[in-house]
Amino acid sequence: MQARVTKRFSSGLSALVAYTISKNITDADSMGPGVSGFIGTGSFIGQNSYDRKAEKAVSELDTPQTLVTSFFYQLPVGSGKRFLNHTGPADRLVSGWNVSAILNYTSGLPSEAPGPCSGTGASVLFGGCSVSGADGRLLILPGPQTNKSGNFQPAETSFYNAAAFATPSNSQLGNEPRSLDHARGWGNKNEDFVLEKSTRLVGEKVDIKFRAEFFNLFNRHIYQLPAGQGFATTLATPFAPAYSPACGLSNPFSCGFGAITSASGPRNIQLGLKLEY
Repeated sequence: MQARVTKRFSSGLSALVAYTISKNITDADSMGPGVSGFIGTGSFIGQNSYDRKAEKAVSELDTPQTLVTSFFYQLPVGSGKRFLNHTGPADRLVSGWNVSAILNYTSGLPSEAPGPCSGTGASVLFGGCSVSGADGRLLILPGPQTNKSGNFQPAETSFYNAAAFATPSNSQLGNEPRSLDHARGWGNKNEDFVLEKSTRLVGEKVDIKFRAEFFNLFNRHIYQLPAGQGFATTLATPFAPAYSPACGLSNPFSCGFGAITSASGPRNIQLGLKLEY
């Protein structure tokens, strides 16, 4: 479902609000490199070639909610405007200013809790995870699947609740879906802001344009999910906090099952000056 509202005002302000609710369900994700569907190579190969129904799950790209807001505003100052309506040298300083922004907020993506491949049914019976190099699938137990909270500390706490998972026994298939709908990462929150000014230098023939762009304006750092299939540490390796002997005393990152070792990037500021004639 999508809803969109656009409004343009006579004062030089325009705004857009778009909201999307969606559900993306599939039995053959093709998100990673080298992935060619259900019976192809890559980390999303089916664990049981005779039970395709078991592959049905929310997509790795499933984003239940998305809110995007943007606006553009010509500041009402300078010649012909509401405020400081003057001409001459002073007008060159105060007129021609615009501000705009794009605000983007989305739900977190599903994750996959990695399990060992060797000895499980996904390897012994069909050779799926052994061939593709992917992780095996775990057994899902009752209880919350993550330790997410308002004061979550990735250097001290695993993202996954290890008590909610178990390793399949020899030749047993895990019942974990390809992606965990109830173990989602942190949603995206991003605000980009632009301040720009256009100034006439010589009559109507020469303009100089200044532009300042602020990406991730509020300098948000969003924790990233543990590394993806084939790269994350499995349930067989217990979580260990940062700087612990298990991780190496000089390692600033936590390690083991459910360790989060990265976050989104910092604020970026870009300045530009352009001459048009």
